[in-house]
Amino acid sequence: MNEPSVADVEQRAETDQRRAQVAEQLRALPVEFREALVLRYYLDLSEAQIASAMGISRGAVKSHTARGKAARTQVPRDTHYVRQLRDWKFSIEIESLRADGLQLYGELCGWTLARAHARSGDRIAIAAYLGGSDVFDRAIARFAAAYADQNERDYQALADAVKAGRITAEHGL
Repeated sequence: MNEPSVADVEQRAETDQRRAQVAEQLRALPVEFREALVLRYYLDLSEAQIASAMGISRGAVKSHTARGKAARTQVPRDTHYVRQLRDWKFSIEIESLRADGLQLYGELCGWTLARAHARSGDRIAIAAYLGGSDVFDRAIARFAAAYADQNERDYQALADAVKAGRITAEHGL
């Protein structure tokens, strides 16, 4: 494997530093500005979708987005890292979302994860690596069954906690 050049290392360090600056500035913003920016520029939601998810008007979305962008004045104008928060472990505060906003957020996270996984490998190289046997197929089937069993146990634990009054839950959303 080739070693990275000094220029590559320097460029990576610069990129990491800019990402850290943007993350720090986003964390410093009021929650509603940060959420509007992340939903708009990271998840590429429309103003109508953001308004629905946040439970605010489209005008408020425009205001939150504009004010959030204006508050990030220290970021160089040529940066575009608001759209590249994928590996920052950054999220909106889901506790503040209404039920329909939470559902939309969950769907978007699932879609994003599926899209990332769909791009994560060369299907021909993977097929060649796995070969023609059914060993991998059987391993995936065992994993899927074990995962489904774990989901059922987790759901039962949740239902038991709701029934015992340890947590509250809304039904039929």
